Amino acid sequence: MDEDRSPQDQTPGGEAEEELARRAVELLISLNAAIINIHMYPPTSEMIAASVENAYSRLEPLLIREGKLTLGEADNLLLVNGERLHERDQVRPPVQSFLEGLRRRDIYSITFSQGIDQKEFLDFLYAMAKEPEELRQAGGLSQEVERQGCHHIMVNEKRFVSVSEDEVVTSEAAERVEETRFREEEILRLNEKLKDERFVAFITGRESRQSVGEDTIRDVISNPPRLGLLLRQAVRDIVVEEEDPEAALELVCSALQKAGLLLGEIPDEELRRMDGEEIARAAAFLEPSELKGFLLREVPESLRELDLHKKVLDDLRENKTLDLLESVIREHESLQRLSEDAEIPFSPEQEIRLEKLSTLIDEIYQASIGKPWESKVSDRIFQADMWKKISEGTGERGSAGSSTLVYQISNMLVKEGLTLDVDELSRSLTIDENIPRILQKLYRARRPDTVLKVVESLLDNLEDMSPEIRLKTAETLRNIPDALELAKRLHEFPVAYEMKDRLLERLDRERELNEIYTTLAGCLASLAQVFIMARDYDAALEIIDTFWRHHSADETRKAEQRKTALEAVATVASPEVLDNLAAILREGDVQTITEVAELLIKFEDKSVQPLIQVLKDSEDLLVRRVTFEALESIGKDAILNLINDLEKYNP
Repeated sequence: MDEDRSPQDQTPGGEAEEELARRAVELLISLNAAIINIHMYPPTSEMIAASVENAYSRLEPLLIREGKLTLGEADNLLLVNGERLHERDQVRPPVQSFLEGLRRRDIYSITFSQGIDQKEFLDFLYAMAKEPEELRQAGGLSQEVERQGCHHIMVNEKRFVSVSEDEVVTSEAAERVEETRFREEEILRLNEKLKDERFVAFITGRESRQSVGEDTIRDVISNPPRLGLLLRQAVRDIVVEEEDPEAALELVCSALQKAGLLLGEIPDEELRRMDGEEIARAAAFLEPSELKGFLLREVPESLRELDLHKKVLDDLRENKTLDLLESVIREHESLQRLSEDAEIPFSPEQEIRLEKLSTLIDEIYQASIGKPWESKVSDRIFQADMWKKISEGTGERGSAGSSTLVYQISNMLVKEGLTLDVDELSRSLTIDENIPRILQKLYRARRPDTVLKVVESLLDNLEDMSPEIRLKTAETLRNIPDALELAKRLHEFPVAYEMKDRLLERLDRERELNEIYTTLAGCLASLAQVFIMARDYDAALEIIDTFWRHHSADETRKAEQRKTALEAVATVASPEVLDNLAAILREGDVQTITEVAELLIKFEDKSVQPLIQVLKDSEDLLVRRVTFEALESIGKDAILNLINDLEKYNP
């Protein structure tokens, strides 16, 4: 075999030595980061320069030490100078990501030689960052690096294939060992299958750790996908073989607890985290009724650090989530009825079970937030819980959201020693118009504390599980600033700032329901106008900047929400607001006119004519300079408008 091998195609040994492996993984992390940043940022970005410099600083010492560095792939394993990384490194995300990048670009190996400079390295990274299809049309990465003049980088110079567990050779010798390799692979597959069966037997309690062997256990827990597959197999075997559901659940808990104990033997934190996720996926493999029993049990000590409930619920798909929720709600309703029946004793155990079911309902909802089925989950919970609270009330005239607000406000006013004519309230105006009027009356009746309590209660509704309640609450809050004339009385109502913070927080999280997002944006636009008229420009800027952030191309929001955010900025820039800001710009002090100019810049085209008018009217040099700079910041079109206007004004 040695006679057929060229000088650079030497037969390497087994695993890469520890220091080389550690430095290679550090290099891969830096390479991945640099390639991602090249995708995300413009060429002149400091982020690219910094990440490239960091990756180069990892490569250079390796080349000084080794002379050459070859990163190759064989049988889905990464080779460094022809030697495999240890299995614990093979499963690390940076290694897996780099291997995936090689496969997608048809790359078998990349060789770096000593003498490479940072510019050549940068050219290589830009070539590597190209999409696979673009590279193929250009003739592949090999031709691309040649065109870039990367003389110290060779692509696909070597192609590695496995010979045995510890040996790799180049493609020139592959044919001679193919038959031997096939036989050895078949033996290896049989051995691995036997290891898998023994591990499942160990986890399910049918075999001892000693009979299974430490090597088998170590091999499995060092490979998260393999561990996950075997745990799911163990769960399936237990459920099929054990007819008694409670006994089966006990065995499943015992198996997962045993798997949790094995995590303590893993020194690598990232690998330990990945194995923990596989344990959660194995629990999520249970049927909804079985899963309910598992989630209601006390979490075993070995699994407490995994945040198991959250991981399991996050892993569920829509159908299983809804089936689980239905099972939990039905049992909860059944126990609730028993607890309300005075003739039937309700045991402490049942009370604890009822409390746990309530907690689980909330956990299921929290896990659904941001997922496509969030509204289905919240609607089912609303149907089970909220409607019961208002179904017998006289305020049930319109939507569930309206009825709930009437019920809520009515109860609160009764506690304050006041009364609310629900029938009159429902008949005269819509709820979102009428509640602000009630607050107005309370303020005039010198009950500002009650006003604050009602507003804070409404703000709490923004976190309600029902979309209908969130929507009707936002519509109500939108009308409060005008009803209370907050622009004139902002100092009396510090709750306006709490409104701003809570509404902004909810706006950020409201990604699925466009109607609620639009209503929240309208409410915040009204508040921004209040802050501007009250001359609190920082608070207004916080709202406007949020709208621009949501409108930006970088924000992963629906097109409708991005459009709504832009329209909200235009809504803030009403004629009254623009006239107010223009007047202050003419007469304010240095700090004030600077703040006002910054605010007007945010309104872009809406501010152009007011700014031009100030520029024409004012004799103050500072005002004229700040105004012109504001127009310049808005953009070229604003300056063109100014020129056209001045030509008409003074031809």
